[in-house]
Amino acid sequence: MKIDDDILKKTTLCQKNFECLCSLEPNSTNEKNCIKKADCFVSEDLFVVECTESTCPYFFNYGGYCICSCSTRIEIFKKYHL
Repeated sequence: MKIDDDILKKTTLCQKNFECLCSLEPNSTNEKNCIKKADCFVSEDLFVVECTESTCPYFFNYGGYCICSCSTRIEIFKKYHL
């Protein structure tokens, strides 16, 4: 998977080295706290994901939905539909 450097640079608040993407790797063993496949876009920069326990600054719960605003994760969804 290739993500442009300008997108990665926008993800300045990530303190866990993109740990949430571990389920997207083929040999992942830590799926408990991983964000799996995205469900749908709410807007251009927000989308609904499977709910997990998370301290990520880009992840929040709103009205029973789990929302992700991570520019790197959004780019993965747009490019690879994951």
